[in-house]
This record gives sequence, C-alpha cells and structure tokens, in this order.
Amino acid sequence: MYPVAHVTIAVGAVKAGERLFPARWLPLDYRFAAFGALLPDLIDKPLKWFLIPSLPDDHLWGHTVWLSAVLIGVGLLFALRRSDSRVLLVGIGALTHLIFDPVATDARTLFWPLFGSTFHHPRGYWFESPVPGPVIDVMLITALLILPQAFEPFRRRISAFATSGTV
Repeated sequence: MYPVAHVTIAVGAVKAGERLFPARWLPLDYRFAAFGALLPDLIDKPLKWFLIPSLPDDHLWGHTVWLSAVLIGVGLLFALRRSDSRVLLVGIGALTHLIFDPVATDARTLFWPLFGSTFHHPRGYWFESPVPGPVIDVMLITALLILPQAFEPFRRRISAFATSGTV
C-alpha cells in the first residue's frame, strides 16, 4: 500500500474508534496516527536501501507486531496516567499499517522471531485492488488540485488536520 492510503486508513480507524468509544477526557491529534501509519516504512525502508542492502526485503523489524504492541502498551500507560494520547495514536497507526500491508499474510515477519529469526518476503496483499495504489494517490491529489470548488469542504478539513490534528 502507499502513503496516502496508509494515512487515510489509520486516521479513519482512529476516528471510527473515537465514535464507538468516546473519550472526551483524552484529546486526540490525528497527525500522530498518520505518523504511526508511516512509521514501519520509515524504519525498514532506509535499513534495506541504505544500511543493509543484503536483506531479503524491506519488511523487517518495523513491520512486526512487536513494534505496534510496545507503542500501544506504552501509549495506554501515558493515556491513563497523563491523559496523553500521542504514543497510543502512533501505535494504532503502526498497527493499521500492518493490517493493510503484504506482511499481514506472512506470520514469519509479522510475529518475528516466533517462527524463525529470518524475515520472509510477503506473498502479496490479503486483498487485491483493481487500481494500483500509486494511481489512487495521484488521482486523489490531482482531484484536490484541479477541482477546488467541489472539494473545498474536504480541503478545509485537510488544512485543519495539518494545522491542528483535528478531523
């Protein structure tokens, strides 16, 4: 999947969770969920591309469930003790990344090192989209630029998200 799709899914998941389980005492900045959705790739891709090119794939430690579990666990502590949801939102974003990435079909990478100490190249997505991810990203961005009047409410929401983290 691609950055715009990962961010959209993570922010949407947090928004849905907020509607299902409203926690008015806990302020939510959705930018942290968006960052969490990108975090596994921000960790693993530079490792493969620049530091250890001999690795079999760019789905490595950041694409394991352990990263998300640690972030969510620490985030729950901060949320309950300090009313600070930022780390929790990063963990939730990272978890949504795993669910919608090819790694979701490969237990050896997802639950590393329980099934061995090596990483395995994922077989593919657990769902197949008729439109490739980069095409969707380009279409969304182009539509926002070309059709400003039709997308004005959406653009205002994007601006609010970028400046204050609200949705």
